[in-house]
Amino acid sequence: MSEAGFESSQEAPGGAQVARLRQALTHHASFSRAQALVGLLAGLISICGALFSYLRPPAPPLSTTGEVVALVQVAHSMRPLTGAQIEVLTPKDAAIVTTLVTENGRARQALKEGIYRLRVTYPRYDPQVRQVLVLGGQTARIRIGLTPHPEEEKRTRPFSVGFGAIKRVFQ
Repeated sequence: MSEAGFESSQEAPGGAQVARLRQALTHHASFSRAQALVGLLAGLISICGALFSYLRPPAPPLSTTGEVVALVQVAHSMRPLTGAQIEVLTPKDAAIVTTLVTENGRARQALKEGIYRLRVTYPRYDPQVRQVLVLGGQTARIRIGLTPHPEEEKRTRPFSVGFGAIKRVFQ
């Protein structure tokens, strides 16, 4: 019997502590205290959110420049024309960029937003003028096909045609 009394006395202090803790919590816990705690947490979250939005780095400004990429080719064969000159003009023909020389038929230029005219010239080819709209942060791609001057086509006939006329003379 003394052993059973010893075991119950060992459990009693632990059980008594738990019972006292429950009683203290239920006695001190009330709806108004819970409301105060929730209000305090909501206030702290609001302050933290305001500080975060104030201290975070600003977003980068929107780009007001775009890019024009021009591909200059022979109209019939789509062969790129290296060395073609491109002038960038306003709609009223004021020069923005005087000359861009193409490399492998491509030229690229950064420009402010707006409408521009591109004038493309190449020796022995008819010049072309194209209008392009440049939007901020975007690339405007334009393909320009140049045609040879009509008199140049007559002058550049195949060598075999001229050589055939000489053969007929000697026959």
